[in-house]
Amino acid sequence: KGRFSHSQKFTMGMAIAALSVFVAARLELMRKAVPVLSETSNCAPPGVGMSDMQGAWMMLPFFLMGVAEIYTQPTLLHYAYSKSPASMRTLAMAASFFIAAVSSALFALLVSALGPYMPNDLNHGHLEYGYYINLALGGIFLVPFLSVMRDDGH
Repeated sequence: KGRFSHSQKFTMGMAIAALSVFVAARLELMRKAVPVLSETSNCAPPGVGMSDMQGAWMMLPFFLMGVAEIYTQPTLLHYAYSKSPASMRTLAMAASFFIAAVSSALFALLVSALGPYMPNDLNHGHLEYGYYINLALGGIFLVPFLSVMRDDGH
């Protein structure tokens, strides 16, 4: 048995994930504050200029999210596996991966709903709104999950 309980590991992972999203939102606000270069972007529609900020800054939130996944995903898989009867463990794992896919689809819906705030020229949009909504949704879903884990003795 490790130093941290399953709920502690999951909570640490979610906290690191929240930090990752907060850092990404902050980087977006910083990017919008820097001057737009006269060079056009190769990955945006014609005529959209690049911001004078290195894209390498995005490695920080990606790294943090990777660390967060190290804490959350094995914990979720262990929880689903250990609480399932032996005959249902394969189905439990498949359901876990299906739920992960559904969360990606929900994110795609969120991006579609925020379309008016995320135009092709991000210098005129509010990409940070999506980050803030993700933070709120993560907090909302964390509470019932931890409640279930607590009731289950974790």
